Amino acid sequence: MSRKTCTVVACLTMLLSTKAGATDTCYRGGDLLPNYLLNGSASLSGNNILVTPDLEDQNSSVMFNPTFSSTGDIHLKLVFQITTTTGSGADGWAFVLHSDPRGAAAIGSPGEGIGYGEQSGTVSTKISPSVAVELDTYRNTSRNDPSDNHIGITVDGSPTHGSGANRNLPTYDLNASDMVLKSNTPMYAWLDYTASNSRLRVYLSDSNSKPGTALLSTTRINFEARLGPTFMMGFTGSTGGAR
Repeated sequence: MSRKTCTVVACLTMLLSTKAGATDTCYRGGDLLPNYLLNGSASLSGNNILVTPDLEDQNSSVMFNPTFSSTGDIHLKLVFQITTTTGSGADGWAFVLHSDPRGAAAIGSPGEGIGYGEQSGTVSTKISPSVAVELDTYRNTSRNDPSDNHIGITVDGSPTHGSGANRNLPTYDLNASDMVLKSNTPMYAWLDYTASNSRLRVYLSDSNSKPGTALLSTTRINFEARLGPTFMMGFTGSTGGAR
């Protein structure tokens, strides 16, 4: 698995119920990042959160400290940037909603675990219970990855698509579109969850304009049943050990 830098421009806009106002948690620079906990290799860089530096075997999570109710609708907007454009550039990053007992200190395994999941062949750590939207830049065939440029929804810290708890959860091969995760340009993601029918939708664009059609959609995950009455959220990421 090859290295990469995953720079997440820390702008997370949340609307956690249809009656609430939007909460903008963008990082504006400085030595402190209120309401977030940086774990592992994560650091602050200018006006950005650097999830993983351009080094091998890095592993990170950045968790937003407050907890949120799992019984209401959720609408999130993310802005991120992956700066490595050359090589195979492992491994990716994920946006994770979880009720792991470690709270804001939760972190998973490096490499194919992408900072939230387990790593095969080892005694490893994962964030669980959880719902993750992974943005994967390295194809691990043992994880049923469709390509080295894909997104997917997973649960309970398992990065293996299409089996176990992830059976029938969607993935999308971005090679079928004109979007490239390793583009070194800002990209935009939206996550919408409707509690009444457990509908989770994920949208992705290379412009600040929400598409009309979701790339990922499922009704197989009920947040309250999966995560309990409240959950935390944050970013994870990792790099691999080979160049």
